[in-house]
Amino acid sequence: PAKGLLFNKDNVILDPYAKAVTGQRNWGDKPEGSDNFVYKARVVKSNFNWGDVKQLEKPMEDLVIYETHVRGFTKDPSSNVAAPGTFAGLREDLGINAIELMPIFEFDEMESARVVDGVQLYNYWGYNTVSFFAPNTSYASQEEHHREGDELKALIKELKQNGIEVIL
Repeated sequence: PAKGLLFNKDNVILDPYAKAVTGQRNWGDKPEGSDNFVYKARVVKSNFNWGDVKQLEKPMEDLVIYETHVRGFTKDPSSNVAAPGTFAGLREDLGINAIELMPIFEFDEMESARVVDGVQLYNYWGYNTVSFFAPNTSYASQEEHHREGDELKALIKELKQNGIEVIL
């Protein structure tokens, strides 16, 4: 250690460029393996068909931007969407020309989870990203084994086809 040699073969390190990670598939559930849980990278098939979708390049001064949180935007039953709190839920209707999605990458909602005045609180916002290239697994309405990110890509594709810029 005095020479800077800190390697420990027992440490598991997550690939920072992983396109998908094992994680908390269901919001508010303890992660796979609970107390001894360690995020691990997963292999993803890169076969999403983007069709002829291109960057919209609307002038910044013409954008009407709606900043939203994926879970919060449609989670309430009053949203009347089929898949509340997910990428699919966002696809159902907006009415703007640009959307800025608050953190959408894998994060640990159980970090600092606690009960306050009898209410279970989680890390809701997602600013403690685990992997900057892996969409949050709990934001997908269906399990996307080896196709992680397809639902997000479908959302982005449909938004662009409808003239809506996407800002991450």
